[in-house]
Amino acid sequence: MVDFNFPGSSGGFTHGCRCYQAPQGLAEQLHELFRCPFSAEMRHWLEKELYGYQKGEHLPWYRVIPCRQRGLFLHPATNRQQTRPIRDSALNQRTLAEIKYLYAHQALDQYLSHHFPHVEPWPEEIRLEYQEELIPGYICLNAWKEPIGSIESTLQEGIERMLKEYLPSMSREMDDCGQSLKVIHHRHWQI
Repeated sequence: MVDFNFPGSSGGFTHGCRCYQAPQGLAEQLHELFRCPFSAEMRHWLEKELYGYQKGEHLPWYRVIPCRQRGLFLHPATNRQQTRPIRDSALNQRTLAEIKYLYAHQALDQYLSHHFPHVEPWPEEIRLEYQEELIPGYICLNAWKEPIGSIESTLQEGIERMLKEYLPSMSREMDDCGQSLKVIHHRHWQI
């Protein structure tokens, strides 16, 4: 049996896999689950979480992280530089849609180990297009997006939620074709 006691949760749940798992981190729990006999869909999802998603590949709802925009600005008259927030209203809708989210494609371990940069620079062509328009009287030298919340906790909460909903439904799925992993992904999409 696999007993899941997630860090920070009040309890766990059990799935009928013949693997036993001592309490450990989320990535280790997913590695342990990967060795259990699950459906191809579940194994595919576990593999993507453990080893990462390709650029352009569909991501689960919890891997699309809302961001705020910030930049380094120069005041030409004084040569003084300042880091300032960039208002969404300073950008057109097309540009905002392109930079508003951070897409967490990397393997789960990279985010949980805190070794992954949590700031992503704007594409240079966007920065150049807006460099004199973002803040009147200033020139944008550099612009980036940074997550509004913690990437680690967002991923951990999303994966835990998927596991808590999907694993208990697996036995029901065999009998009456209950929820699939894809249905759970779409039900929680929050953009």
